[in-house]
Parts: sequence; structure tokens; C-alpha cells
Amino acid sequence: MPRRPIRGRTRTLRVVNNIAPTTPSCAICLDDVAQAEEEVLQPCGHRFCRDCLKTHVSQTLEAGKLPISCPSCSADAAEDPTSVSREVANKLGLTEQQSKRWDELDLAHFSVQIECRKCNRSAYVDKAEYSAAHLILCPLPGCYHQWCKTCSKTVPFGGPKHDCEGMEELRTLMRQQGWKPCPTCKTNTEKLHGCNHITCTAPGCNTHWCYACGGVIAINPRSAREQHAAVEQHFSASCRLFGNPRDIMYPPMGDFERLARPMGLPGMRRPPPHRRGAMLYEM
Repeated sequence: MPRRPIRGRTRTLRVVNNIAPTTPSCAICLDDVAQAEEEVLQPCGHRFCRDCLKTHVSQTLEAGKLPISCPSCSADAAEDPTSVSREVANKLGLTEQQSKRWDELDLAHFSVQIECRKCNRSAYVDKAEYSAAHLILCPLPGCYHQWCKTCSKTVPFGGPKHDCEGMEELRTLMRQQGWKPCPTCKTNTEKLHGCNHITCTAPGCNTHWCYACGGVIAINPRSAREQHAAVEQHFSASCRLFGNPRDIMYPPMGDFERLARPMGLPGMRRPPPHRRGAMLYEM
């Protein structure tokens, strides 16, 4: 059976096709925009009036954000939003301050601004190199100041390896000065004179140790006899009680009894003044 054409549908299509095209509207203010006043972002193709787009660019620059994304792409949560190019921004009529701000933000993508405390000047350095470096060297001519990026402490050239907690510098200073730590509580100790038998005076420690080898002699001995036995056993087996010959020849005044008592030497008496320096003990 032959079908008859539907005249009503044909007339409806004719009416739709005869509708006159409207003026494009701004995606921000939704007002009609003349072609001379519109700005089309590529490649997304979103249209805006120049006043609305300029306001969007100005507010984004004040917030310190770059690149400046298309407002419609941001509202649609596009995976790859279109960015407002510098050429489009210049056509919108940016002020000198806004152009300077754009340059600073554009430079911040690839560099980091650092301030030197010594010369009180600032400079931009490469962001990748800054992120990988532990020590920062001032790039400005005539300065050569070096500091730690983490703690901002000055690190001298040729000095010990830097440690933010200062432990590496302390260990280097101890090696230079000949200081040694207590083997129990790690309290740093400097021996000015006398024998190598050291009694740690740190609170709660009371460790007897050898300054020559750093080993423990006795920890909290219960009696003086036990202490003397441990001292005599240690210095008779491995180390010397007096490691420095000058300590033997020129002991400090009043230290004869204290230095010799751990050795268990009987009949100690001090040499006469005219023989001091020649002998320490007379049996």
C-alpha cells in the first residue's frame, strides 16, 4: 500500500529553516556580543566579550595563577583546558603592572627566586637545579655566599660536611681538638692533663673509661677496691695509664696521690723541689 507524505512535518522543517541566526552570546555574561567585540579562544572555540575575558585575566593574575585557563573549560572540568595566550591577553589591553606580573609568574614556572643574606640581593635560579641541590650558592657577582637550603645556616667553603643538626661539625671539631665521648652516655670530654683514667661526671652515668682507647673500665663500681682492680687490670693489659710523656714529667701540682692511687703504688711521696720533673715517684 503506497504511503502518503506527511505534509505537517514538511511545513515544520520549513519554518525552522527560515529562523534567522542570532548574535553569538558571551559564555560569562550571556549577553549578545558583536563580532568586533568578541574574543574566541582556540582550540576550544568558546566565545567571550572582551570586557568579561579581561576581568577574568586580571583576577587570575592577582591570585598569582598561571596559565590562565578558559572559564568555560574550567567550568566543564575539561581534561585539557584551553589557556589564554599572551597574544590574546595583550589584545585585551593589560596594564603595565599586569604585564610585569605575568612575566614574573611565567618566569616562576622555570625558576625560583632566592635571597642572599650576605649581599641582601635576590636572584632567580633554575627550579630543577634548586630542587636537587642541598647547598645554595649565591650566583651574584662578588658574593659567593653559601648556605643550607633546609636550615639556612652559612656553610663555609672547605669546612666539614654540613649537618643541619650540627653533629657532623661537632664530630669534626672533636677530631681536631682530640676530644672523646663517654662510651656510655656519649658526653664529650676533653682531657687537659693527667692520666687516661676518666670518670664521667654526667648525671646518672659514673662510668670509668679509658681516654686512650675509649673503652669501658667499670660502670658504677660498688666499692673503691672493685674500681681499683678494674683500673689496674685495664692499664696493665692493654693501655698506658699515662699516654702523654709530658704528663709523666710535668704533672699538675697536688695530683700525685689522685693519679697514682689507681695503680696501687705503695709508699708514694713527692720528690723534693730540686728534683721535680726528673721523677714522678720514688719507691
